[in-house]
Formats: sequence, structure tokens, C-alpha cells
Amino acid sequence: MPRFAFRFNAAFLLGGLMLLMNCGRALAHAIPSLTVEAIFNADRSYVLRVNVDPRLFLSTKPTELPPVEAAWYRDQTPEQLKATEKKSNEYLASALSLIFSDHATAFPPITYQPMDGATNLPLAADSKEVHLLAEMHGQVPPGALNSAIAVSKEANTSVILINSQEGKQERRPQVLFPGETSRPFELSANGSSDTAPPKILPSVVTTVEVREVSRTGPMLAVVGAAAAVMVLLLVRKVMKK
Repeated sequence: MPRFAFRFNAAFLLGGLMLLMNCGRALAHAIPSLTVEAIFNADRSYVLRVNVDPRLFLSTKPTELPPVEAAWYRDQTPEQLKATEKKSNEYLASALSLIFSDHATAFPPITYQPMDGATNLPLAADSKEVHLLAEMHGQVPPGALNSAIAVSKEANTSVILINSQEGKQERRPQVLFPGETSRPFELSANGSSDTAPPKILPSVVTTVEVREVSRTGPMLAVVGAAAAVMVLLLVRKVMKK
């Protein structure tokens, strides 16, 4: 490869990263992805929260659709809402696998809450874009020592995974692409894990004790991780040329 081409590609990627850091929220919404928050408690119970962009189950080419307007959700009848949740259930079952000590486990029953796709807060009267917050409650199987999330090739999107245990968040969110499995998140009998407390940044929603915020999924808009996804996609595209 000519030296100038390499320099151009490097400059292009660096510029792209800077743009993503400054405009991460807009770009994160332009390209749909899944954000999974896995919370493990001292009693070996767990909660999974998944930020679902409806485009992922409305089309096999979700990147070609604009963000889903909030009116699409508000205007649905109870029967239509049930059908929407069924489609989301089917998509999540085909896209993600919950694994404990190398054994796949079926998802617990899923409940949904509409949320503002731009703010990750509950859907409001002035919300423009809608996402669905899927929430699952379960119990870690006896003897399981770790957990992981596998992303199927049919997922058609990247996944940002955030693990935490007893209020301690994993040091770095994991970014997964279709066909990949997350690194194991270690669990122990008493629920403790070698994790570090999360860094609380003023501009990022993190896990707090306020129920209204925690139900919306802390850190579902992880700008840095979303930027990493975009940059990795750019790198892969450049490497193929």
C-alpha cells in the first residue's frame, strides 16, 4: 500500500473517531445496536436489561430504516402491542444466548417498557424516537461459575455488554459482533467478583439507587463504546480494501 494511502486511512480513522466522540449520540442512533446490562446480585439472582431498537426486528436491513417514531408505539392497540412484543421476543431469542459455565440457558419471561430512544428515559409526550427496554429476572443455575452472552450471526448488529455484580461494574464494557461470544464474567458462590467500582461521569447515566433511573437501564447510551463499534467497522472496511 502506498505510504500516502496509509497516512490518509489513518487520518480518516482518527478524524472519524474524533467526530464520533463529539457526535456520538446522533451516530449511535443512526446505526442500531443492542445494549445489554447484566446485573448479578449476592443472592445469585440476576437482571438482564436490553435496549432494543425496533428497527432490529422490523427489518432484515435495519440500517436502511430511519429511527422509529414514538407515534408508531403510541398508536398501537393492545393487540398490536402484544404482537410487537412477540416479534421482539423472537428476535432476542434468535440474536442472543445467555450462557452459564458453557451451558446455554433460556431467557426468563420478558417484560417491556417503552423508552425515549434519544435519552433512554421513559417515553414522554415530547419523545420523538422510541426504543423498547426488555427486562428479565432469573436465578443463576446452581454450580455456575461464570456467565457470558453469545451473539448469533443472525443478530444483524453489534452488542455492547455491561456486567455488574453487587453494585460493582466490570472495568470495561465489551463490544461484540455477530458470531462472537463475550469473555466469561466470573461469579462465585457468595456473589463477589473481581470488578472495580464504576467511574461516575457527569454526562453519562450510570447505575444509581434511584429506581426511576435504574429501570431505564444505566449506561444504555455508552457513547465511548458506540464510537468503538463505529471505528472497528471502519477499520474492517479499510482492511478489506
